[in-house]
Amino acid sequence: MDLQERLEAALDAAVRAAALTKQLLTFGRRQITDRRPLDPCLVLRDMHNILASLITTQIDLSLEMDPESGQILADQGELEQILLNLVANARDAIWTRGLIEIKVSQVEKDKSHFVKIQVRDNGSGIPEELKGKILEPFFTTKEVGKGAGLGLATVHSIVTQSKGELIVDSELGKGTEITVLFPAVTEEHEERTRAHAVRGEYRDLGGSESILVIDDNSAVCDFTVRVLRRAGYRVLSTTDAGAAVALYKMDQQKLDLVVTDVVMPKINGIEVVEQLRSHGCMAPAIFTSGYSVDVISGCESLEILAKPYSVFQLLRRVRDGLERKGLIEEK
Repeated sequence: MDLQERLEAALDAAVRAAALTKQLLTFGRRQITDRRPLDPCLVLRDMHNILASLITTQIDLSLEMDPESGQILADQGELEQILLNLVANARDAIWTRGLIEIKVSQVEKDKSHFVKIQVRDNGSGIPEELKGKILEPFFTTKEVGKGAGLGLATVHSIVTQSKGELIVDSELGKGTEITVLFPAVTEEHEERTRAHAVRGEYRDLGGSESILVIDDNSAVCDFTVRVLRRAGYRVLSTTDAGAAVALYKMDQQKLDLVVTDVVMPKINGIEVVEQLRSHGCMAPAIFTSGYSVDVISGCESLEILAKPYSVFQLLRRVRDGLERKGLIEEK
């Protein structure tokens, strides 16, 4: 095995480990979610190339999307995880040539509107005696090394947390259809989204304010600083939470916002902010973490920005925090 093959094998192992960790966190409800109105058709369209790369040339992928199906309240990463898992399962059920169909539409059930996502394959189907086990975590019919048995369990966990429904319809030798029902976004959510757009809260996410970034992970800290500086902000940063107060005292300008990780060695983000307050820094704080609030002591009431966050998620939260600060100062 040459160096290139070893690097590719290492990368593949890292990707698999990351995916497994994410599924374990999701199943155990330890991953922070960022649920907001999403159009599944747009997400599916953006994922087409990724989904196509999952299957072999012997399998056709068909997409049928109703543009009027509506929006759902979901975390985009979780919705992508659902689609990836369902397509991967469908692929593994097809032995030779086959077809995977994905449909998005809207249905009415119990006088409520739902967005329906269906993934259908013409593969081997599920034996009757296994249908009651397929949603159990770690249950798999695949050989060792081919599956962790978390795919459908993860999908079921995400759908349940989103107040949706998962339906499995399968016939041995004829294929399987997995249907996911998500509650459609209400008019109230749509009105709120339109109001945000009218006020311009998500249009101009840059600024010139002063921000202190604290994160013990140098890669995350560097990413955050780079994004904020490119958006025009003046940024101070440190990977040593204990040095935050000294950095603040050395700086001659007033801070407008603090962005800090919660879980750090020696001193956590909440304690850092308390120390800054005691030294006269009254800037609002945005807390970040890769953990869920229910496993971090003392921050159950905090609104946490989940890691890994995107450029848009970071800038949106920063702008929101700065605008709320301005409203408080005007009163």
